[in-house]
Amino acid sequence: MDEKKVREAIYCMKSFADDTVCEECDNYDGCDHTMVADNAKTAIEALEKQLAKKPEMRTAYNDFVGRLICYKGFCPSCGGVVESYRNESCHHCTQMLDWSE
Repeated sequence: MDEKKVREAIYCMKSFADDTVCEECDNYDGCDHTMVADNAKTAIEALEKQLAKKPEMRTAYNDFVGRLICYKGFCPSCGGVVESYRNESCHHCTQMLDWSE
């Protein structure tokens, strides 16, 4: 997700929440206030990525004596390859991941 787009959505949504007009916004002159729906979708998408999802097609990888090394799978949001020992989130799209059984 584009950080600039998220920051703009947060800024605009804060101005609506505070009942103020965002006159200093770059889009103020062309804004017909339909941007609220787009900003809400951007905010929802960003918030949903904070909710951990289970990777798809999760596979366990063990060492030569059978001890678990890591899990690998695919991110449920973007389809990128993810590994449990790297992060708790996808390094492609920042989706939080739940590696539990």
